[in-house]
Amino acid sequence: MDIIAECPSATNQTLHQFLSLYGKPYAITDLIIQAARTNARSEIFGDPTENCKYAVHVKEALESEGHIVKLRFTNRKETIQNVERIVLSDELLRLKEVDGSFLEPHERRQFVDKWKEEHEEVLVRQLGSKNDGFQFLNGIFFVPSFAQKTVPHLKDMFMADACHLNFGKYTLFSCYGITANANMSPVAFAILFGNESGYAWKQFWEFVVEIHPSINREHVTIVTDQDKGQINAIAHVMDKAGHFHCSWHRRQNIIKKCGGGSGKTPYSALWMYNKLLNCRSYEQIEALKEEHMPKMHNSDLNYLNKLTDTSQYPDARCVMGNGIYMYH
Repeated sequence: MDIIAECPSATNQTLHQFLSLYGKPYAITDLIIQAARTNARSEIFGDPTENCKYAVHVKEALESEGHIVKLRFTNRKETIQNVERIVLSDELLRLKEVDGSFLEPHERRQFVDKWKEEHEEVLVRQLGSKNDGFQFLNGIFFVPSFAQKTVPHLKDMFMADACHLNFGKYTLFSCYGITANANMSPVAFAILFGNESGYAWKQFWEFVVEIHPSINREHVTIVTDQDKGQINAIAHVMDKAGHFHCSWHRRQNIIKKCGGGSGKTPYSALWMYNKLLNCRSYEQIEALKEEHMPKMHNSDLNYLNKLTDTSQYPDARCVMGNGIYMYH
C-alpha cells in the first residue's frame, strides 16, 4: 500500500522488485500483484464513481475556508470527445516511439472511429446511452484564499506549466508568480481530464483571467515551454500579455534538434542562442545577429529563427514597451 500510495501506476516489474524481499519470485505471480494493486488503489483512493459524488461537498468545504473553487462538468458527447483526444494522442506517441511514423489527418479520423466501434460496449457501460443525460466531472479549478490579494503585488512575470498525474488520465495545470524576494507565489491550479492541449489550456487561462484580471496587461510576461496548444490559448485569452519561451526548455529543444550540448561550438544554434540571451540591449542583439548568423548552418539558423526575438531574448521583449522587464 505504501508503494501504491507513492506511485499508483507502479508496474508489475517494479512491484516484483519491492516484494522480492518477502517471497520467492515464482510465488509472486502477476495475477497476485494485479489483484493486490487493484485492492490497494481502491482502499487508498476509493472508487472514482463514488468519489465524484463528494465533489460538490469538497468544493463547499474549501469555499468555507475562503478558497476559490470551480467544478467543470461535461455531457456524454464532450466526454467522448475528450476520450478520443487521449486515444489518438497515445497512438501518435506509440507510432513515434516504434518507428517515427505518424497518421495523416484522414487516417486519424479512421483510427478513432475504428477504436470507438471496437469499444462501444465499454463506452456505453461507463458513460451510459445518448438518452441518459448524465454529467461527468471533467475537472476542478482552484485558487488559494490569499491569492486574489497577493497577485496584483507580484512581479509582472508569471510562469505556467502542466504535468501528467500518476493516476488516471489527468493533467495538473499550474501558474506561479514571483514575490519581491524572488520567491514563488501560487496564482491558480487546475486538474483536468485528458492530456495537455490547447482546449485544456484555454479553459485554464479563462479561469485565471476571471479571478486575476490584472494578469492580462501589456507589461505582464507569461513564461512557458511554449507548447503548441499553450501558444494558441494565450494568444486568444491573454491577448494583452507577452508570451516568452522558458530558456531552459528552449535550450533543451535546441540540443535535441540541432545538437551542440556544451554550447561552446562557434556558430552552432546553442552557441548563438546563449550569446543573444545574455545581451543587454536590442542594438547588441542586432549587431551579434548581423556578425554571426551569416556563418551559421542553414538548419541551425532556421530553427533558431522559428521563434520571434521578442519571445526568446529578454531584451527584445523589454523594448516592446516602457515598464516591461524580465529577470534582472
